[in-house]
Amino acid sequence: MAKIQKMGDLMHELEAVIAKMVDQHDLQHGEILNLVNGYLEVHYPAQREEYTDGSGSPVFYYGPKEGLK
Repeated sequence: MAKIQKMGDLMHELEAVIAKMVDQHDLQHGEILNLVNGYLEVHYPAQREEYTDGSGSPVFYYGPKEGLK
């Protein structure tokens, strides 16, 4: 069985990637969130959680508060 990497180590690697996105490409918060969310939707669609009552999955929303119900 492969050794599982510590989550703290993964977050350290992610920190470096996010820093490059911001420092080298001047990406903003929403752009980074959308890139990661889009990657997950395409490459790991089965990882989206489902509500236990069968009512579907949570909706990812990043936008003005006025857009919320």
